[in-house]
Amino acid sequence: VPAVDGLAFAGPALFQSVQIVNGQMSQTVSLVYQVGASRVGAFTIPAFKVTVNGQEFTTEPIPITVEKGAVAEDLKDKLFGVVNLEPKQLYVGQTVPVEVRLYTRQDVPLRGLSGYQAEAAGLAYKYLPNLKSGTQTINGQLYRVVVVDGAISPTQPGSLTFGPVIFRVQVLAPATRGRFGDSMFDELLGNEIRELPVTVAAVPLTAAMPPAEGKPADYTGAVGHWQLAVTAKPTAVAVGDPITLTVKVSGQGNIDTVPAPKLGNLDEFKTYDPTTKTTKNELGTSGDRVFEQVLIA
Repeated sequence: VPAVDGLAFAGPALFQSVQIVNGQMSQTVSLVYQVGASRVGAFTIPAFKVTVNGQEFTTEPIPITVEKGAVAEDLKDKLFGVVNLEPKQLYVGQTVPVEVRLYTRQDVPLRGLSGYQAEAAGLAYKYLPNLKSGTQTINGQLYRVVVVDGAISPTQPGSLTFGPVIFRVQVLAPATRGRFGDSMFDELLGNEIRELPVTVAAVPLTAAMPPAEGKPADYTGAVGHWQLAVTAKPTAVAVGDPITLTVKVSGQGNIDTVPAPKLGNLDEFKTYDPTTKTTKNELGTSGDRVFEQVLIA
């Protein structure tokens, strides 16, 4: 999908159908995208290029106008989202957790969550597909809460933003009048499921390169809060017996960026290549890495 400033695309969902009429078979393939806008205004979805059996086809551009929805405006105090993100001053390569929450007041007839998307230019962003849910009381009102746990890591220095974030929710609303051109049918419709976007404003961030002053020559870019533990067992051996040296690095940050330590002068030992075992949480915001190396005196 071509990039369009202010629009976010989710999908596609793929639908296929085959039809046979008078012995002639035709096939239809549909790619269905959801389009969410982060602001009001006029936009153009550019032309798509599609190649079928070696032949290229081009669609027509689609102009669209995004207005502030009256239904969403009515629900703004009952249906809203927030982004919890700290700190907001980061280093390139630093990984920090980010939490996005959707609040729905109990009297809103919410029927489901049909989509979630977030803009994260200049950031590596991932989130857990299994959403958490619960309830929270705000100003005496009970809200249902959906929580999206994620993590971001700046990939470039400068002023960046996380978001805007768009939830697509399904609410029960009165059926559209005149939908079938007959008031009797409209009366029978009762209520219908309507999909609404809930937009959460972007959060500004700043990202800097790690400081050059005091940086070791062999620094490779790991950013975090780390603890280092080193053990050797056994420590009393005969010549030719193996000693297992274990180096463990653990803490907050992207553990995958932590390299194997460079050992000092080991001329009196025969050394073997170390083995590495990494354990981390689902989002990669914390973990530990264990290096084991066999030495023989």
